[in-house]
Amino acid sequence: MAELRNAGRQRTSEGSLARQPLPLELCYLVTAWVKREDSAASDYLATEEEHKLLGLVMQALYDHAEVGRDELVDGSSPVWGRADSLQVVLDTLPIEDQYRIWDATDLAYRLSIAYRVRVLGLEPAERQQVASVSEARFAGGEA
Repeated sequence: MAELRNAGRQRTSEGSLARQPLPLELCYLVTAWVKREDSAASDYLATEEEHKLLGLVMQALYDHAEVGRDELVDGSSPVWGRADSLQVVLDTLPIEDQYRIWDATDLAYRLSIAYRVRVLGLEPAERQQVASVSEARFAGGEA
C-alpha cells in the first residue's frame, strides 16, 4: 500500500490529468458485548455467549472477505472505480496495543478481534483539467 501513496498523476482517456486514487487501510476492533450479572454462573454464560457472537462475526467476515464494487454502490458512483473492491482480513493486534486500548477506558478487558479492511483506492471526486505541455522555453541568466 505504501507504494500506491507515492504514485504520480494519471492521464485519463480524455487527456486530462487526475490525482491518483487514495489507498486506504482501515483497522477495526470487533468486541462482543453481553450484559453480565454479579454471579460466577452468569459471568460464565456471558463469556460463552460472547465467544459464540464473535464466532458468528468471524464466519460472516470470512464468507464475505472480498466485497466487489457492485456490492458497494447502487448505480454509478464517482468514488468507486470499476476494479475497486474491499478486502477484509483478520489481523493480529499485539497484546501491548490491546492493553493500551482497554487501559484508556474504565472498562474491563473483553474478548476482541482485530480486522484490517483494504481499499484498493478511492477515485477523486473532481478531475482537474490540465492542458498538456505543447511548448517549453528554457532561459538562463548570469550568476
